Amino acid sequence: MENEQRFKQAKTAAAVGIVGNMALAVVKAAVGIWSQSQALIADAAHSASDVAGSFAVWVGLRAAACPPDEDHPYGHGKAESIAAIIVAVLLFLVGIEIGRSAFLSFFAPLSPPGVAAIYVLLLSICRASAT
Repeated sequence: MENEQRFKQAKTAAAVGIVGNMALAVVKAAVGIWSQSQALIADAAHSASDVAGSFAVWVGLRAAACPPDEDHPYGHGKAESIAAIIVAVLLFLVGIEIGRSAFLSFFAPLSPPGVAAIYVLLLSICRASAT
């Protein structure tokens, strides 16, 4: 019974993460494009990878909660580990892309971002400190 409660709480947390990070990614991307802030656009990509990661965790938790069957006599617990590996690979790939974009920005003239970018970054900081 305790295991079922743990899976339920973890699935709820993953669902909240999906919704919250999706909203944050959309706002960051829109304001980043509008204010021409590469940092905010990169942060939107990171939030989008968090959405994908939370989704992978949610799917992994659903699979891990399945009872043992003929093909999996010891259960489906490894699904959580597979989901964690997927999240790690996603974050690695997003990090590579952000690094590539940052490197290329050294060779392109940039204008300072708009004030709206600062407000969205402050909102993002407040959200991060609340979790």
